[in-house]
Amino acid sequence: VLVQSASLETPRVAILLIEGSNVRTFAQRGFSEIPEAGPLAAGGIVDAAVRHGQPASTSDPAALKAPGFAALDPDRAGFAAPLRVGNRTVAVLY
Repeated sequence: VLVQSASLETPRVAILLIEGSNVRTFAQRGFSEIPEAGPLAAGGIVDAAVRHGQPASTSDPAALKAPGFAALDPDRAGFAAPLRVGNRTVAVLY
């Protein structure tokens, strides 16, 4: 339901489950190729959303990187929002 609702606002969306220092794709729409699982990339917006428990964007002054699967054009921004249970980020909506 979350992917379906988010896809009404943007053509590409993914829910990434956080498993320690790894990420696993739970659901996605609009990406041609997205890895099933992999390590959490340091310095990226998904990592920032997990570490800070706050939304992160590639347009932030911190110059955070989008996930490699996003293949963003230079004029596009990526956004990651943490999905939290208590004080722990369990997934990220990208």
